[in-house]
Amino acid sequence: MSRELGKVEFLRAIRARKYILFGKFSPTLTKTLKSEHWGEVRKIALAMGLINENKQYTYCRDVLLQNLRKRAVEKLDNARKTGTGGGAIAKKTEIDLLVYEILGKDSSVLNGTEETVAEMETIPKCVHYFIL
Repeated sequence: MSRELGKVEFLRAIRARKYILFGKFSPTLTKTLKSEHWGEVRKIALAMGLINENKQYTYCRDVLLQNLRKRAVEKLDNARKTGTGGGAIAKKTEIDLLVYEILGKDSSVLNGTEETVAEMETIPKCVHYFIL
């Protein structure tokens, strides 16, 4: 099995559980429940050959998923740059599309922020210093 197909299966497992894995804690959504589901995702990553047996579920969450996320967001940023023209480096793969689905269409990671420099909090034009 190819490594790319393994990554796709890994991301599909996360997408299927994303509301549990990334949801806010509540009386029904506990740390134990999240850990159990991350453990299931770890088993899939292990079966796909993406990680070694000695890696914990935290490695899947903190390293493997974050590396895939960084790569997908970088492609999106490069495609938006003026003058880059996209090209082969900006082509989105199934892995990238799954990452975008996991992050969500309203994610500020994907869409940026709407705040402009003019809307940011301004620094006072004059500052008074008092000498005691």
